[in-house]
Amino acid sequence: MPIIVSQNHFTTACILVDKLDKIGAEQVILSLKEELDLDTAVAEKIVEVVSISDVGTLKKYLVGEKGELAVTELESFFELAEAYG
Repeated sequence: MPIIVSQNHFTTACILVDKLDKIGAEQVILSLKEELDLDTAVAEKIVEVVSISDVGTLKKYLVGEKGELAVTELESFFELAEAYG
């Protein structure tokens, strides 16, 4: 299921997701549903994806040519960061 947030709501979605550490996943999901009128499954998927902490797990969400390119670039970035210390 693709996660779609309209351009009009993108900033608000980012602000709500930024509160994840402060108010918790359930409250962020509720806020996404109430403030942006998102479906429960979409709100839950947004929280799930932004909670990913490793590129390996992220790979299953980033599909297609653009997704593969994004994963490759992230892997290169982390390899370079590790090499630089």
